[in-house]
Amino acid sequence: MVLLASVYLRKVVRGARSYWDLVEGVRDPRSGKVSQRMVAHLGRDEEVRPKLESIQRSLAKLADSPLIDPRQISPDAARDIGGVWVLDQLWRELGMDSVLTEATDAETAEACFAIVASRILAPRSKLATTRWLTRSARPDGGEWDLGYQHLLRAMDAVAGAQKKIEEGVYWQLVDLLHLELTLVFVDLTSVYVEGEGQSPLWQYGVSKDGKRQNKQLLLALVVTPDGYPLAHFLFPGNRAEKVALLEMLVELRQRYKLQRCVIVGDRGLISASVIKALSEAGYEYILSLRARQSKTASAALEADADQWEAIDDNLFVQEVQIPDQPARVLLALNDDKQATDRAWREKLIEKAWVALDSLLERWESGRLQDEQAAIESATRALVQIDAHKFFRVRVTKGVLEVHEREDRLDKEARLDGVFVMQSTATGLAASEIVNAYKQLLAVERAFRTLKSFLRVRPVFHFSERRIRAHFLLCVLAYLLENHLGRRLAQAEAGISARAALEVLETLKVVDYDLPVKTSRRIRVFTKPTAAALAVISKLGLKLPKHLSLPTAA
Repeated sequence: MVLLASVYLRKVVRGARSYWDLVEGVRDPRSGKVSQRMVAHLGRDEEVRPKLESIQRSLAKLADSPLIDPRQISPDAARDIGGVWVLDQLWRELGMDSVLTEATDAETAEACFAIVASRILAPRSKLATTRWLTRSARPDGGEWDLGYQHLLRAMDAVAGAQKKIEEGVYWQLVDLLHLELTLVFVDLTSVYVEGEGQSPLWQYGVSKDGKRQNKQLLLALVVTPDGYPLAHFLFPGNRAEKVALLEMLVELRQRYKLQRCVIVGDRGLISASVIKALSEAGYEYILSLRARQSKTASAALEADADQWEAIDDNLFVQEVQIPDQPARVLLALNDDKQATDRAWREKLIEKAWVALDSLLERWESGRLQDEQAAIESATRALVQIDAHKFFRVRVTKGVLEVHEREDRLDKEARLDGVFVMQSTATGLAASEIVNAYKQLLAVERAFRTLKSFLRVRPVFHFSERRIRAHFLLCVLAYLLENHLGRRLAQAEAGISARAALEVLETLKVVDYDLPVKTSRRIRVFTKPTAAALAVISKLGLKLPKHLSLPTAA
């Protein structure tokens, strides 16, 4: 058929004959229903059909909104909109647009959303982001009017208002998500830079990425049990992690007025100075101890009374009493990990004997006669497979002797599936402390997402203000990605955030140019796939029926 806004050519069958009418769609203002009103009766099918094209052309010359043959409609290139549109809905749901607008201005807020969306959907440099913007639509379907300099100016504005933005984000999340900040998770990681790294933040230090030859900085995150990043901190790369942690906790208390709060940290952050500082600052804590190095952990294993309380099918806990230890000490046992640790050690011992049997055979055959060389060869073979601590090698009266060290094997067996925790959280049951520590995975996932999915590195900025702005926007991107994942999980959608965004890639927006005297356009979504519609529905969203049109040329 042919169309004119709400006017149509309609073919009607009456008995054995067919007729053509010109009809108009009319919406009832009260009911909202659309009915058709005849504008003109054109005649029988056999009389009108040969003249249809002529009728179209004649009406096109006379009408203000002319009739158009769909075959004459010229589509522009399709632009991606699925991921951008959904992310914009959630961005506004979190109130991030308001936070950034109040801290800076509307133009900066729009540019920041563009950077955040690109960081999630196509993480690249800011220059590459401008190319991505040409292929993507704004949430309203229009074209982005943002160039490279717009993005850099937005970053400078963010850097100038960083403290206000961070505090605005923090309080917005606390209020919107009704967060009860009784538990927060903290951890630090290193982020390296390629090249010299001129900012004072870039320093040589202990790298968690194995990049000792690269300068780095330290990134600290404070995360809720649900994975929402509440705050982040940057430190020079040569700062000791424990020192950085103490500085972060002091600032956390000063800026956000935390009252009772339990800090959950990994074993890498444990030290006497950290524990003392946590207590002096009024923080309760849950920390994991290094079972093989900590005296408290060794004492806890000795105090094991085998009085385990079941947390779930394969996880158990018991609280033990340690003399002269004011904090609570807990042992947790994972049955599955216990079996895995035992199997790994048995396989290691078996592998060690395979290597040693060959050496013993050489000794007994006389091909190896030097005692010191034999001991060194055996030790080297054991060190290569990390089994040297379980064996004793010596030569006695001309006999090469190799023995398993039963005391060390027994001690190692006691550690199978066990981890030791120390806590001052008096208001939590032992099972709650263990479950809280298990949730530390939230912050570990945040670091993995920032480093891989969102590609927080490489960092292409040189000035400290833009480096800080870059990390703030990356953390906001993680916040938005995490919120998408949480909303999908709550809706039992059975799909991850990243998979959902891949599904939404199929949704495009297209502008169609209408071939008329005065340039006209219509803007439509491409037909979404069933999978894309399912994601949108699970999020409780609905695609708009109409998209805004650009101003007529």
